Amino acid sequence: PLSSCHDVPLVIVTVNTPYYRSRLAETTGFLSNTSFGDGTRFKPITAVDMLNLSDHPSIGANRIVFEGWRQILLRALSRYEFTNNERSLDKDQSVVFIAEDDLRLCDVSPGRIRDACTAVFADNPDIHILSLGHAYSPAKPSRRQRRRAKRQQSNNGHSGNNISMGATHAPRHSLLQHVNSGKGLHGATLLALRHLEGIKSLLDAMEALPSGKRCHFDQFLFHSNLHDIGIAFSDPSLAGWAEVSETLTSVGSGCRRNGGGRLGQLPDGACGDGIQWVRRTLN
Repeated sequence: PLSSCHDVPLVIVTVNTPYYRSRLAETTGFLSNTSFGDGTRFKPITAVDMLNLSDHPSIGANRIVFEGWRQILLRALSRYEFTNNERSLDKDQSVVFIAEDDLRLCDVSPGRIRDACTAVFADNPDIHILSLGHAYSPAKPSRRQRRRAKRQQSNNGHSGNNISMGATHAPRHSLLQHVNSGKGLHGATLLALRHLEGIKSLLDAMEALPSGKRCHFDQFLFHSNLHDIGIAFSDPSLAGWAEVSETLTSVGSGCRRNGGGRLGQLPDGACGDGIQWVRRTLN
């Protein structure tokens, strides 16, 4: 049997409906059956039921996840400890991993994720939250570039001269380049919170936000200038999510084309060159 050092505790947020119970079972089965060379796994897995939109229609699709975190999850995490006791970490240095119920891993083991996050928190006392399962649209040709390529393709008249415009073949751009160009991020599929600092700072920021300013949870966390929580993003993303048939929240068409809404999303590259981190800063 595996020793406790191979186990990385994980909290999964879900909803108590037949569909979401099935999705949770599929994800926990995936995590249990996925093996890595270092023998690490996410275990134990603790499911926390969030708010169901059908039971709370007045909250609305844009705020239902935000309110679930504010009203249920963060309060529960404040009462219970989800710590890596085998690391002998102090309470305020331990890490809580929180995932959505469609989480999918790629080539990075839970142990490597834990070690990377522990190191970042140890070296950066002002960082309290790490985003590990986000996505962003890759750089794409402008409308003018697409028109020019289409004209060139028509003039050449040979299929062998077609120019690929798909993101699949686009060169990999760094997350820092992406956000510096003014583009956004989405997806809070896997987060690491410093226990207890990250939990307390996030709950305080959400409580202080006026009701009319509450929005999609990931957009508040990643892009809002109404909080100054220390947040960093892994580059590349270390986890993704499965394609699903139902979502709690609405999503814009831009995010939907790039792994938002019901579409699945997995990181497009391995971490052979190491994990880089991008710190969120307020302008």
